Amino acid sequence: MTYLEGSYANGINNLGQIVGWNGNQGYLYDNGTYTVIQYPGAWLTVAFGINDNGVIVGSYQVSEYSEQQHGFVYNNGTYTSVDYPGAATTQLYGINSAGEMVGAFCNPGCRSSHGFLADGSNYTQIDFPGAQGTALFGINNNGVLVGGYNNEIAFIYEKGTFESVDYRGSADTAFWGVNDNGEFVGYWLDAHQNFHGLKGDLQNP
Repeated sequence: MTYLEGSYANGINNLGQIVGWNGNQGYLYDNGTYTVIQYPGAWLTVAFGINDNGVIVGSYQVSEYSEQQHGFVYNNGTYTSVDYPGAATTQLYGINSAGEMVGAFCNPGCRSSHGFLADGSNYTQIDFPGAQGTALFGINNNGVLVGGYNNEIAFIYEKGTFESVDYRGSADTAFWGVNDNGEFVGYWLDAHQNFHGLKGDLQNP
C-alpha cells in the first residue's frame, strides 16, 4: 500500500498513474511525482478518471458560491470544458483508451440526474429504466459501463442491457470502475452507515 497524504484517489490506469483531489485541486500522481490538475480560473477541480494515454477527466466549479459544475478533459497540458448539451450541471467520471467518456448531468432545476456516454461530439443519455436518478462512473475498453441509480443501487450496462446489483440488500451500493477483464470495484453502505469497498466480476456479480 502507498499512502497518498491528505488526498482522495479516484482513478488509476494500467500504467499505474493515479488521479484524485486534495483540497480544492485535482492531482496526477505518477511514479512518486505529483502534478496539480486545476481547470484555469476554477475554484474547485476534481480529477476522477485517467486512461492509458494519460488523458484525465473530472469536474470543476467556477465559484465557491455557485453549485454549477462542468466536466473537463485534460490532455497534454490542455484543458477542455465539457457540458452535456442544454444541461445545468455536468460531471465526467470515466474515460477509456478510445476516448469514450461517461458521467452524469442534470437539467435546469436539477430534480434528477441522468447518465450519459460521450464519444467525440456525440452524446447519448443513458438512464436505468424507471430510475429517478442515474450516474455512470466507469467504462472499459470493451464498452462495458458501470454506475448507480436512485443513489442506492449499482448497475452494469453492457450491449444495451442493464443488470442491477444491490449488494447484500445494502442501504447504498455503487460501482465506480471496471477493467477490460470484467472486474469491477465500488462500495456498499451497511445498516450502521459504514462504507465498505467491494470487488467483483461480470461472471459473478
